[in-house]
Amino acid sequence: MRRERVVQALPQIMTLEEDRVAAYAGLPHEILHTDSLMEDAAETPVCTSRVRIGDAIAGDPASLPLAEAPFVVAAGNGVHDFTTFGEVVRALRATPGASRVVCDSGHMPRQTQVGASGTVLDASCYLAMGISGAPQHLQGIGRVETIIAVNTDLHAAMVARASLAIIADAQDVMPALLRLLQQEGESPCA
Repeated sequence: MRRERVVQALPQIMTLEEDRVAAYAGLPHEILHTDSLMEDAAETPVCTSRVRIGDAIAGDPASLPLAEAPFVVAAGNGVHDFTTFGEVVRALRATPGASRVVCDSGHMPRQTQVGASGTVLDASCYLAMGISGAPQHLQGIGRVETIIAVNTDLHAAMVARASLAIIADAQDVMPALLRLLQQEGESPCA
Protein backbone atom coordinates (compact mmCIF):
# COMPACT_ATOMS: atom_id res chain seq x y z
CA MET A 1 0.00 0.00 0.00
CA ARG A 2 3.02 2.28 -0.24
CA ARG A 3 3.33 4.62 -3.19
CA GLU A 4 6.45 6.28 -4.43
CA ARG A 5 6.63 9.37 -6.52
CA VAL A 6 9.48 9.93 -8.96
CA VAL A 7 10.46 13.53 -9.55
CA GLN A 8 11.89 14.25 -12.98
CA ALA A 9 13.14 17.79 -12.32
CA LEU A 10 15.24 18.34 -9.23
CA PRO A 11 14.61 21.53 -7.22
CA GLN A 12 17.26 24.24 -7.47
CA ILE A 13 18.47 24.08 -3.89
CA MET A 14 22.01 23.54 -2.77
CA THR A 15 22.98 22.63 0.78
CA LEU A 16 26.46 22.74 2.23
CA GLU A 17 27.85 21.23 5.39
CA GLU A 18 29.15 23.55 8.08
CA ASP A 19 32.65 24.94 7.52
CA ARG A 20 32.69 24.00 3.81
CA VAL A 21 32.79 27.61 2.70
CA ALA A 22 35.53 30.03 3.76
CA ALA A 23 34.44 32.86 6.04
CA TYR A 24 33.83 36.23 4.40
CA ALA A 25 37.19 38.03 4.31
CA GLY A 26 35.91 41.58 3.77
CA LEU A 27 34.82 44.15 6.32
CA PRO A 28 31.68 43.06 8.21
CA HIS A 29 28.56 45.13 7.53
CA GLU A 30 25.05 45.13 8.90
CA ILE A 31 22.40 43.79 6.52
CA LEU A 32 19.13 45.69 6.26
CA HIS A 33 16.16 45.26 3.95
CA THR A 34 16.29 47.73 1.10
CA ASP A 35 12.68 48.74 1.74
CA SER A 36 13.65 50.26 5.11
CA LEU A 37 16.52 52.11 3.44
CA MET A 38 14.11 53.65 0.92
CA GLU A 39 12.22 55.50 3.67
CA ASP A 40 15.35 56.92 5.29
CA ALA A 41 17.49 57.62 2.22
CA ALA A 42 17.97 61.25 1.24
CA GLU A 43 18.75 60.30 -2.35
CA THR A 44 16.91 57.83 -4.51
CA PRO A 45 18.90 54.59 -4.66
CA VAL A 46 20.09 53.23 -7.99
CA CYS A 47 17.65 50.65 -9.36
CA THR A 48 18.80 47.87 -11.67
CA SER A 49 16.03 45.37 -12.48
CA ARG A 50 14.88 43.89 -9.15
CA VAL A 51 17.96 44.90 -7.15
CA ARG A 52 18.13 48.26 -5.38
CA ILE A 53 21.53 49.54 -4.34
CA GLY A 54 21.65 52.03 -1.48
CA ASP A 55 24.35 53.48 0.74
CA ALA A 56 26.52 51.08 2.74
CA ILE A 57 25.77 51.11 6.47
CA ALA A 58 28.48 50.04 8.90
CA GLY A 59 27.56 47.28 11.34
CA ASP A 60 27.51 47.58 15.11
CA PRO A 61 30.96 46.48 16.35
CA ALA A 62 29.48 45.28 19.64
CA SER A 63 27.50 42.62 17.78
CA LEU A 64 30.42 41.29 15.72
CA PRO A 65 31.81 37.87 16.61
CA LEU A 66 35.24 38.21 18.20
CA ALA A 67 36.89 36.12 15.49
CA GLU A 68 35.80 38.66 12.84
CA ALA A 69 36.32 41.90 14.79
CA PRO A 70 39.04 44.27 13.56
CA PHE A 71 39.39 46.09 16.92
CA VAL A 72 38.85 44.42 20.31
CA VAL A 73 38.97 46.04 23.76
CA ALA A 74 39.19 43.41 26.51
CA ALA A 75 38.78 43.58 30.28
CA GLY A 76 40.88 41.59 32.69
CA ASN A 77 41.13 41.16 36.44
CA GLY A 78 42.31 44.79 36.75
CA VAL A 79 38.89 46.11 35.62
CA HIS A 80 36.24 46.49 38.33
CA ASP A 81 33.93 49.12 36.83
CA PHE A 82 32.26 47.36 33.89
CA THR A 83 29.89 50.27 33.25
CA THR A 84 32.84 52.55 32.42
CA PHE A 85 34.47 49.71 30.49
CA GLY A 86 31.32 49.42 28.34
CA GLU A 87 31.36 53.19 27.72
CA VAL A 88 35.01 52.99 26.60
CA VAL A 89 34.22 50.13 24.20
CA ARG A 90 31.29 52.07 22.68
CA ALA A 91 33.27 55.32 22.45
CA LEU A 92 36.10 53.53 20.62
CA ARG A 93 33.59 51.68 18.37
CA ALA A 94 35.26 48.40 19.30
CA THR A 95 34.12 44.85 20.01
CA PRO A 96 34.17 43.91 23.72
CA GLY A 97 36.34 41.04 24.92
CA ALA A 98 37.38 39.60 28.27
CA SER A 99 39.88 37.34 29.97
CA ARG A 100 38.86 33.96 31.36
CA VAL A 101 38.91 35.28 34.93
CA VAL A 102 36.33 37.96 34.04
CA CYS A 103 34.08 35.46 32.23
CA ASP A 104 34.36 32.91 35.05
CA SER A 105 33.30 35.56 37.59
CA GLY A 106 30.21 36.36 35.47
CA HIS A 107 31.08 39.98 34.64
CA MET A 108 31.17 39.32 30.88
CA PRO A 109 29.46 36.62 28.78
CA ARG A 110 31.42 33.52 27.77
CA GLN A 111 31.36 34.41 24.04
CA THR A 112 33.58 37.44 24.83
CA GLN A 113 36.40 35.26 26.20
CA VAL A 114 39.72 35.67 24.41
CA GLY A 115 42.30 32.90 24.57
CA ALA A 116 42.99 29.24 23.89
CA SER A 117 39.78 28.17 25.66
CA GLY A 118 37.82 31.09 24.17
CA THR A 119 38.20 32.85 20.82
CA VAL A 120 41.45 33.19 18.89
CA LEU A 121 41.58 36.71 17.47
CA ASP A 122 42.60 37.84 14.02
CA ALA A 123 42.19 41.56 14.75
CA SER A 124 44.22 44.56 13.63
CA CYS A 125 44.30 46.07 17.12
CA TYR A 126 43.77 44.70 20.63
CA LEU A 127 43.51 46.89 23.74
CA ALA A 128 44.04 44.84 26.92
CA MET A 129 42.75 46.64 30.02
CA GLY A 130 44.11 45.11 33.25
CA ILE A 131 45.11 41.76 31.68
CA SER A 132 48.38 40.29 32.95
CA GLY A 133 48.74 37.84 30.04
CA ALA A 134 48.40 34.20 31.05
CA PRO A 135 49.90 31.82 28.44
CA GLN A 136 46.41 30.66 27.38
CA HIS A 137 45.33 34.26 26.82
CA LEU A 138 48.45 35.08 24.82
CA GLN A 139 47.69 32.10 22.54
CA GLY A 140 44.41 33.80 21.66
CA ILE A 141 46.10 37.00 20.48
CA GLY A 142 48.93 35.43 18.50
CA ARG A 143 47.81 36.84 15.13
CA VAL A 144 46.89 40.36 16.30
CA GLU A 145 48.92 43.08 14.56
CA THR A 146 48.98 45.81 17.25
CA ILE A 147 48.56 45.18 20.99
CA ILE A 148 48.10 47.95 23.55
CA ALA A 149 48.39 46.92 27.18
CA VAL A 150 47.19 48.84 30.23
CA ASN A 151 48.58 47.25 33.40
CA THR A 152 50.13 48.24 36.72
CA ASP A 153 52.82 45.52 36.45
CA LEU A 154 55.77 46.57 34.31
CA HIS A 155 56.89 42.93 34.06
CA ALA A 156 53.53 41.42 33.05
CA ALA A 157 53.60 39.09 30.04
CA MET A 158 50.98 41.23 28.26
CA VAL A 159 53.19 44.33 28.65
CA ALA A 160 56.16 42.41 27.19
CA ARG A 161 54.02 41.32 24.19
CA ALA A 162 52.50 44.79 23.60
CA SER A 163 53.48 47.27 20.91
CA LEU A 164 52.46 50.06 23.30
CA ALA A 165 52.20 49.72 27.08
CA ILE A 166 50.60 52.09 29.55
CA ILE A 167 51.84 51.36 33.05
CA ALA A 168 48.87 52.54 35.11
CA ASP A 169 45.71 51.27 36.75
CA ALA A 170 43.01 50.49 34.17
CA GLN A 171 40.44 52.05 36.52
CA ASP A 172 42.26 55.40 36.17
CA VAL A 173 42.96 55.09 32.44
CA MET A 174 39.34 54.39 31.38
CA PRO A 175 37.83 57.72 32.59
CA ALA A 176 40.83 59.64 31.24
CA LEU A 177 40.42 57.95 27.86
CA LEU A 178 36.70 58.81 27.84
CA ARG A 179 37.52 62.48 28.56
CA LEU A 180 40.06 62.56 25.71
CA LEU A 181 37.57 61.01 23.30
CA GLN A 182 34.90 63.51 24.36
CA GLN A 183 37.29 66.45 23.87
CA GLU A 184 38.25 65.12 20.45
CA GLY A 185 34.56 64.88 19.49
CA GLU A 186 33.96 68.49 20.57
CA SER A 187 36.98 69.76 18.63
CA PRO A 188 36.10 71.68 15.43
CA CYS A 189 38.85 69.79 13.54
CA ALA A 190 37.38 66.34 14.36
